[in-house]
Amino acid sequence: MDLDMKIQPKFIENESAIIFSFYFRNASMKVGEAVIYTCEEEQNEELTRMIYNSHEELTELNANAKRKMAYVTELTIPEGFKNQSFTKIKEFLKIIGINTCVYQH
Repeated sequence: MDLDMKIQPKFIENESAIIFSFYFRNASMKVGEAVIYTCEEEQNEELTRMIYNSHEELTELNANAKRKMAYVTELTIPEGFKNQSFTKIKEFLKIIGINTCVYQH
């Protein structure tokens, strides 16, 4: 069974976040939809990087790492289509650089 996926983005400026609405169809039948909230979050751990200063000496730089996150905020997809829908959503998120998606059902 082949699902068609349509994506509608919406930028939330004051939060620096993007909400993606995913719409799924199987042939001419609407299957369901999902809404994914994406943003950057600071990680608790610090990364230590080595950089060259103006004298070409190595210097340690501690920086807070940020990771791109996605949260499923709405989901109306029947059980028979969930696996294929989530596969398509994860492929899309990976393309835009998001590897972590949280879904609590």
